[in-house]
This record gives sequence, structure tokens and C-alpha cells, in this order.
Amino acid sequence: MKKSQQNQGGAMKSKSGCKYKGFIYMVLRIASRVLPRYSSKYSKHTYTQPQLATALALMKRDRKSYRDMPSALNEVRNAIGLKENMPHFTTLHKFLERISIDVLDTILRKTYLTLLRPNEKVNIAIDSTGYSKRNVSYHYLWRIKGRIRHREHVKHSIAVDVDRQAIIAAIDRSNPYAADTKDFIPLVKKVASVVTPCKILADRGYDSEKNNEFCYRIGAKPLIPIRNANVPVWKTHGMHRKEAKRRFDWKSYDKRSLVETVNSVEKRLEGSYVSSRNGWMQKKELRLMDIVYNIHRHMVISGMIFYLLMRISTQPLEKKSLYRILQTRN
Repeated sequence: MKKSQQNQGGAMKSKSGCKYKGFIYMVLRIASRVLPRYSSKYSKHTYTQPQLATALALMKRDRKSYRDMPSALNEVRNAIGLKENMPHFTTLHKFLERISIDVLDTILRKTYLTLLRPNEKVNIAIDSTGYSKRNVSYHYLWRIKGRIRHREHVKHSIAVDVDRQAIIAAIDRSNPYAADTKDFIPLVKKVASVVTPCKILADRGYDSEKNNEFCYRIGAKPLIPIRNANVPVWKTHGMHRKEAKRRFDWKSYDKRSLVETVNSVEKRLEGSYVSSRNGWMQKKELRLMDIVYNIHRHMVISGMIFYLLMRISTQPLEKKSLYRILQTRN
């Protein structure tokens, strides 16, 4: 009986390690390009920074807490390259506190660029969503206390490549009631530093003459519906807004809903809440969730490519050859 239980436990470990093998490979490869091996020459050199970043990514992927990670890492210790001692949960928390938001933005850009071809123009969709600051069911709170008038959440704005459904850049705000137009230009600037946008899709919340003018200035075409559609053109403020009211490409604008699909998939994959209480830690946690989503999206697209190659090829194709194909694309 004991032997059968041990065999089942070993099978679970091998199954879990195999499940996350591609995910761990991607995180380690991208984190090693951005992060130095150790934070300081005076550190203990027990764990490398890419290993700690991979542990944090697995934590968000499995919706685990900091305290649950040391025991969970035992199953994938060989894939990450950890030694006998697992990192303490305070080590992971201090690493996320120490790393800057700019470094996480760089890792997010790297995860997106693995899916992009050189010198390719892309269509961008922008939207925002809210993440709850507490891991409690809203329906449960409504049942026990009555209707809640104020629900705290963090505002998370993202720019998405509509063709690949991958996140390019993100901006977070602690004030959930801030206007959407304030985040448009900073978000487009982040996108323009990574790729060349061709069309920028957004809903009516981002409508302003300033935003339209900025898009034309960087060589992109804005597709933002004008507010107050019943107002005549000659009463509409702004030259670009008047032109959008006369001629609007509704066929291309239909792809804007894909950014809402990305928000939905990310929340179902990693949760719709943040566990941190500090404002900066909440922003870092959300950026880490975006990184995990992009890697998940990379694995989905890679699986589709592998399936198509298996259907086309007359000879059996190994998984190693798929990694070589993806590396040649990058």
C-alpha cells in the first residue's frame, strides 16, 4: 500500500514538472537576459535572480501565496535548478520588493517580442479593468452585509496586440475613478518604444482631440468612436474628431473587443484580485501577472504551431525542433 502511494506521489511530481517545463524554460530564458545573476557581489549567492523570478511567476500561475511556494517548488526544483534548500517565502517577497517596476516592464516587453517578427507594424487595442484588493467573493459580501456602495480596486490599463492577443505595455493607478484619457498618451508612448503601431483601437472613454492628434503625430491611425454621436459634425470640437465622425472604419474597430478577451482570460487564469497591500507592490504584482499571461500565450501559440507542423509533416517531429524553430524566429 505504501509503495503504491509513493509511486503515485512520484508520478504526480513528474507530471507537474513536465507540465511546467516549457513555462519554466521561457521564464528562465527571458529573465536571464534582463536580470543579472546576483543582485550584489556581497550576496550569499544561494539563489540566482532568474530562479527567484521563475518562482514568483509560478506563484501567480498557480494562484499560490508566498507561504505555499517553498513546498510547491519541490516538484519543479530540478527544472528551475534549485539545490537542496528551497527559498523561504520572505526571500521571494523581498525579491519582489527589491526589483523595480522598470525591470518588470522590460521583462514584459521581452515576452512580447518573442512573438513578433522584425520591423512589423501591429494594430493596438487599449482598455482598462479593475482588480479587487481583497480575495473575497463580492456575492458573499453582498449576502452577509447587504449591498456594498464602495468596492475598492486597482485600475489596470493595458495595450494589446490584437493579432496575437499579447500584452505590450501596461499602466496602473491606485485611484479607480481616474479618467481613461489620462492613461492613453503614456500607454501609447510605451507601445511606440517597443513596436510601430499602425492602428490604435479604443472605446469612447478615450475620446479626445489631444489623443487623436498624438496618434497622428507618431504615424498611427486612431479608431476611437466620438462621444455624443447625435451632435452634428459642425458642432463637434476638433478637426480629427470631425473627420472621425464623417468617416469611421467600423470593420477594423470590431477587433477592439479582443482586449476585453485578454482581460477576461488573464483574470480566469491568475485571479481577479491582488494580495499585496502596498501600492507599489500591487503595481508590481499586476505587472508580474501580465508577464505570466504573455508566457502562457506564447505556450498556446507554440502548441498551435507544433500541431500544424505535425499535421503537415510526414515524419515525426520532436519537441526540441519546435524550440529551434522559435529561436530562429526570435
